[in-house]
Amino acid sequence: MKVLSQVCFLATLLCTLSCHQHKKENESSYYYPANRFYTGSHPSRYYLSANLDAIDKKDSLQLRVTLSGLYATSDSFSVHIHLKDTTQPFGYSGNPVIDFGYFNQLAYTHTVNIKSFDYDYFINHFQGYLVVHDPSNIQNDTTTLLIYGKTGYVY
Repeated sequence: MKVLSQVCFLATLLCTLSCHQHKKENESSYYYPANRFYTGSHPSRYYLSANLDAIDKKDSLQLRVTLSGLYATSDSFSVHIHLKDTTQPFGYSGNPVIDFGYFNQLAYTHTVNIKSFDYDYFINHFQGYLVVHDPSNIQNDTTTLLIYGKTGYVY
């Protein structure tokens, strides 16, 4: 009788656990190699790469950028996301819509929380570019960007 009681208890517990809804956290990752159109002479130009993780949080979209290849430099790298804008000379908006701040060898990962749109919008509709500026040549010309790649909904 004791064994039957334990089996019934375990069956009830399994049913309860399997019927309980858990929100699965969605995550998408993007990889960006060094910009092949870059024409400058920055020492990290061949080694620099970036990873962007978009994470669906309960109340916001979390974006995390990690830069790799910041070798032998004390520079600070400005990292942004710009909107796609075909009316602009280089195909993206001049002003960033998401600013990750400055990266260096001591701070190579930054995270921001976005409340103005959610994860679903970012991966299914948002059209933008991840941009890493050359610290010695901050311009919007794509040949001056150390990293330049599509993000969000990759069109």
